[in-house]
Amino acid sequence: MKGLKVIAPIIICFIMLIVDYLELGMGSEGSNLIIMLFIKINYVILLCLLLNLFFEKKFFKGIALGGFVASLIFGCYSIFSVFTAKRLNYDLDIIYLTIFLQFLRIVAIYCIVSNKHELRSEGATNSAQ
Repeated sequence: MKGLKVIAPIIICFIMLIVDYLELGMGSEGSNLIIMLFIKINYVILLCLLLNLFFEKKFFKGIALGGFVASLIFGCYSIFSVFTAKRLNYDLDIIYLTIFLQFLRIVAIYCIVSNKHELRSEGATNSAQ
């Protein structure tokens, strides 16, 4: 289960990148700007998750968690602004994909938070002494 909690946010980040690139051609210039923001944040998250996987530093885990939380807040705000608009000019597929990505972000945040950081000592062995 521990391995899944480490790999799941990376897989979710790849899924979010694919979906964001699919959304990029659907919207207008304003929505494409927001989608490009999500893409840039996803690249930073993916880099930090991969660095956390290899080096196991809390710093990279914290940046990845902050990126997921920031993109969750931006996504919730964009959904809120669409539903409070007087005139709806958005493609409904973008709204549905954004809601789907919000659920994936919540799962990724849970996986990052629930994964405990274990310290490794260089000279430690498994034998009982």
